[in-house]
Amino acid sequence: MSLILNSLATTLQPFIKRPVWVAFSGGIDSQVLLHALANLKSSKFPDLNLNVCHVHHGLSDNADTWLAFAEHTCNQLKLPLVTHRVKLTVNARESLEAVAREARYQVFKTVCHKNAVIVTGHHQDDQWETFLLALKRGSGVQGLGAMQQLSNLGHQQQVLCRPLLNTSKRAIYDYAKLHALDWIEDESNQDTRFDRNFIRHHLTPMLTERWTAFISTVARSAQHCQEAQQILNEVAEQDLQLTLSNEGRISVEPLLALSFARQKQVIRQLLQNNDAKMPSQVQIEQALLQIQQPELSTLKVKLGDHWLRHFQSQLYLTKEYEDITSWSANVILPKAGQVSLDLPDDLGKLVISTTPDANGDKTLVFAVTNKDEQLSVQFTHNNPKILPDYRQHHRSLKKVWQELAIPTWQRNRIPLLFSQNELVAAAGQFVCQPFKQADCRQTYYLNWLA
Repeated sequence: MSLILNSLATTLQPFIKRPVWVAFSGGIDSQVLLHALANLKSSKFPDLNLNVCHVHHGLSDNADTWLAFAEHTCNQLKLPLVTHRVKLTVNARESLEAVAREARYQVFKTVCHKNAVIVTGHHQDDQWETFLLALKRGSGVQGLGAMQQLSNLGHQQQVLCRPLLNTSKRAIYDYAKLHALDWIEDESNQDTRFDRNFIRHHLTPMLTERWTAFISTVARSAQHCQEAQQILNEVAEQDLQLTLSNEGRISVEPLLALSFARQKQVIRQLLQNNDAKMPSQVQIEQALLQIQQPELSTLKVKLGDHWLRHFQSQLYLTKEYEDITSWSANVILPKAGQVSLDLPDDLGKLVISTTPDANGDKTLVFAVTNKDEQLSVQFTHNNPKILPDYRQHHRSLKKVWQELAIPTWQRNRIPLLFSQNELVAAAGQFVCQPFKQADCRQTYYLNWLA
C-alpha cells in the first residue's frame, strides 16, 4: 500500500462509520485524494460511505468546464456528487481566497451530513504557505499553527479532515503519474499577484534549493505552535470559567485580577466558544482598557461580528442587532386554543393561549374584557407610568427597567403588549395590575419562546 493510501487509512480509521465527503475541485490534489479514497473503498473499507462535493465559485470562465469534469470523474468512479453554486462578495480589506474558503465551508456545513467528515486535499506545501502568510500578517501562536489535520467545522458534529497534510506535493504528483490521472489546472494558480502563488513560484523554489528539508521543518514548527496553542486554550478556558457568573456572563472584577495577557486570552476564548469572528489584537486591547474605566458603565465595543457590552460590572457578548424600533404587529386574541406571532431579528415568537402551557417556564397570565379582542405588539413606547404586578406604586417604564436590572440594549428588544395604548404586559417580565386575572374577564397565558 502506498504512503498516501496508508496516511488516508490511518487518519480515517476512527471515522470509518461516518459519512465521508470529499471537497473536490478537480485539481491534482483533490483528484489524487478522491482516487485514493475510492481505491480504499474498493480494497479495504467496502462499507465506506463516500460522497463528493464540488463548489462552483463562478470566478473563472472555465468554471462550468470544471463542474463537468467533476461530474465525469464521479460517474467513472460511481460515486455520488453534489454540486453547489455560490456568489462571492468581497468587501474592503478582505482577500478573495479567504472569502471563497469561507463560502466553501458554509456549503459543506449545509450540504453534508450533520456528522460528516469533510476531507480536503491540503498537503505539506500548503501548510508551509499558510505558515508564511500568517507570519507576514504578524499572527500569534494560533495563526502560526497554520492548518490542523483534524478540526471541528464550527460547533457542529462535522469534522474537517486534512489527511495529506504531512504529504509532499512531489508525492502527490508521483501518485497521479503512477495511476495516469487527469486533472484540471486553475489558471489563477499562475497569477503571482496572489500572495500564495508568489510564495509558491518564487520563494519555495529558492528556499528548498538552499535547504532541501525546509518545508517539512516548517511543518514541524507549525505542529509545535498547535501544541502551544492547545495549552493556551486550556488555560484560557479555565480562566474563563473562573470569571463567569452564574448567568454565564463574565464578571469584570475577577477578569481584571488576571494579567493583561490572560485577560486577552479570556476574551478570545469567549469569542471562539461563540463561533465569532476573531478581531485584531488592538481591538481586544482597547476593549479591555475601556472596561477598566468605571465611568463607562454602558460600554459597548465591536469585536469582529459581535459586540462586547458592559453592564453592572458584567460583560455580555451579543450579536449585531437589527433596528426593530419601527416594527409592530396586531394579534387577534383567540376564543379558544392559541395564536402565535413570529418576532423580528431572531427574537423567537410569542404564544398566547387560553390554556396553560406546561413547558412555559416564564408564563405570564393576563385577563382582558370582551372589548380587548385585539392587542398590539411593539418594542417602542412613550415611557408610560405603569403599575407592574410586583409593585405597589406606579412608576415610569424606564425606571422599571432599571429596577429589574435589565441591560440597556435589551430594554428595546422586549415585546410589549398594548390594549388601546395601555400597556398590558412585558413578555417574560410582568403583567400590569389592571390586566390581572379576574372572574369577569377572559384569561390568557403568554409565553415568549426566544
